[in-house]
Amino acid sequence: MSPVKKISAVLRLVRFEHALMFGLSVLIAEIIAARGIPQITPTIIFSLLVPVFSEMGAFAMNDLLDVETDRLNKKAERPLVSGELTSQHALVLTVASFLLALVFAYMVSPTIFILTLIINVLAILYNIVLKDLALLGNIYIAFTMAIPFIFGNYVVNPDILSPANVLIALLGFIVGLGREIAKTVEDMEGDKKARRARTLPVIIGSEKSLTIAGILYALFAMVSVVPYYLYLNIGPGFALVLVADAIFLYSSVLLIFSRRKVPFLKTSRKISLIGLFIGLLGILASVLGH
Repeated sequence: MSPVKKISAVLRLVRFEHALMFGLSVLIAEIIAARGIPQITPTIIFSLLVPVFSEMGAFAMNDLLDVETDRLNKKAERPLVSGELTSQHALVLTVASFLLALVFAYMVSPTIFILTLIINVLAILYNIVLKDLALLGNIYIAFTMAIPFIFGNYVVNPDILSPANVLIALLGFIVGLGREIAKTVEDMEGDKKARRARTLPVIIGSEKSLTIAGILYALFAMVSVVPYYLYLNIGPGFALVLVADAIFLYSSVLLIFSRRKVPFLKTSRKISLIGLFIGLLGILASVLGH
C-alpha cells in the first residue's frame, strides 16, 4: 500500500474530521471565556491538541474492538474490515493517542490533566461496556459533544464558567444524543449478533428510537438561537447557524414522519455532521464578531 493510502486509512480509522471538530469546539469555548481571541501560547496550542488525540484514541479503540460488528454491519469502508490496517496498527494508535493527549494535558494545567484522564477513562469504559447498554452509551457520546466547551473554558478561565459555554455545551449534548441514537439503530443488527448488545433500539425498536432522535434534532434547532438572545449578536454567523438548523430540521422531519426513515439513516448522519460543522463555524464567527 502506498504511503498516501496508508495515511488515508489512518485518518479514516481515527475519524480525523471528528477530532478536528472537537479541537474547534475547544477553541470556540476559549474565545468565549477570554471574550476575544486568546494570545496564541504553547498552553493554548497544547489545549487544542488534547481533544484531537483523545478522540483519535477513542475511535481507534472503537474500531479495534468492533471489527466483527463492523463486518456484520457491512462497513467495508472501515480500514480494519477492508484490511488496509491491522489490529496491531489500531492498538498502537489507541495507546499512542491516549498517551499524547495526557502529555499535552499535563503541559496545560493539573485541572486539565485530571479532566483529560477522566475523559479517557470514560472512553475506554464506553468501548468496553457502556456502548452495549441502553441509553448509557448514547449519553456518554452526548457528554463528549458537550465537554469540549467546558474543557476550553477551564483552559482560559478555571475560576468562572461562562453561561454561554454552558448553553453551547447543552446544544452539543442534545445533538450528540440524537446522532448517537440514530447510529445505534444503524448498527443494531450487528450489535445484537456480535455482542448481544442491549442498546435502545434493541429494547424499544428502531422506529421509536429514530423518532426520539428526530425530536432531539428539532430541539437542537430551537435551542441554538437562544445564545443570540442572551449573548451573541445577530450577523453573518447567525445565518450559518440558521443553515445548520435547516439541515437538522430536515433530518428531524424525515426521522419522525417518513416511512423510509431507516434507509435515510446513513444520509442523515452525514448531513448532520455537515450541519454540526456549519453550526460551529457560525457560532465561532458570531463570537469573533461579538
